[in-house]
Amino acid sequence: MRIVLALALLVSFAACQPWDAPYEKSSRTIEGCDDAVSHLRSCCPRYDSYLSCSYLTNSTVAPDLTKSQSHCLVAKSCADLERAVKSNDRICGFLPATTSCR
Repeated sequence: MRIVLALALLVSFAACQPWDAPYEKSSRTIEGCDDAVSHLRSCCPRYDSYLSCSYLTNSTVAPDLTKSQSHCLVAKSCADLERAVKSNDRICGFLPATTSCR
């Protein structure tokens, strides 16, 4: 009886998978991205496109901004950002989806 109980506990423990399962969604945040999005939105208050600063580590989808793009955007002046957004140009390798700032 003890062997059956021990086996049942072992099977139920293994079924719960207390370790990271491959299907779990683990995400990472891009360094500097929150600051870049805040700067972009403060310079272009009507910027209405969604930018995600996190991504799933086991996904094939790339994040909206890279670390270097984020740091580059923060360093740009509001005039540079507004000009790029209005003319639908790339800035720091990033193509804004919105063409309206103010």
